[in-house]
Amino acid sequence: MADKNKIVFLISDENKWDHLMMNIKHINQHMELVDRIAIVTVDTAILSCLKGTIFDDFKNQISKLCAINVDFFLCINTCIKFGITKDLILSEFTIAEEGGLL
Repeated sequence: MADKNKIVFLISDENKWDHLMMNIKHINQHMELVDRIAIVTVDTAILSCLKGTIFDDFKNQISKLCAINVDFFLCINTCIKFGITKDLILSEFTIAEEGGLL
């Protein structure tokens, strides 16, 4: 059997979360090919990842994806740009201390 793939998505636009979620839904139909999925959030997409978000459906999707080997990261440089600290973000997200691209 071939090695499983690791997939990284970079999302920068808060209006593109639905598109990203549809991509992951499609990939989940072939999870036998995937080891892990990571989503790195930068620019305005980071604004959806705050505890105060009113998008309950978004929060539910994030929780479900975490349960199936999807990891969520926020770029530290973007956090600094927007003044976002760890206490402001949803618990499913980790700040990528090296920056989003690494």
